[in-house]
Amino acid sequence: MKKFLVVLTMLIGLFLTGAVTYAADVNRVTDIETAQTQNMDNPPIIQADKKRFDIFTLTYTLEGNVWIQHKTRSVKADYASYNLAAQEVKAKGHIHFADGDFKVACDELSVNIKQNTAVLAGHVTFDRGTTKVTSDGGSFNWESRKAVFEGNVSITENGRSRNADKITYDLQTEQFN
Repeated sequence: MKKFLVVLTMLIGLFLTGAVTYAADVNRVTDIETAQTQNMDNPPIIQADKKRFDIFTLTYTLEGNVWIQHKTRSVKADYASYNLAAQEVKAKGHIHFADGDFKVACDELSVNIKQNTAVLAGHVTFDRGTTKVTSDGGSFNWESRKAVFEGNVSITENGRSRNADKITYDLQTEQFN
């Protein structure tokens, strides 16, 4: 009986150790099932060359040719993490972000899906038809449909250029403030 309890304790210890360090490595697989278990209406599509998923934090760690699409929004990057519980995406390296009629390129991106916000950093380039903006950083709010650009801001609109330290662009009215 004592021997049985020792073996059982060892097995439980091995199981718990394995469970704590568990992360699935998946190569180039689209994972919709996990998001569906979160009862999301529109689950995200997640792809990457290397993908790890931590079952305890509900976080994907993605590396190489990262692509995440949720509704009309898509992110392409070199590296990213996506927390399903918090619905937060953090991406780095050669980022290309698109949502409907506008595109953004930058070095770093943080998107909070629940709060409908995004923060952009490093060599930001915003493109919406004849309106183009470059800056050091910025943010976007989907509810207000306003983008704020800060640091070395350069605006080109209908062929005319100007500079500013900080500017707000309203995507609904297509006006700068």
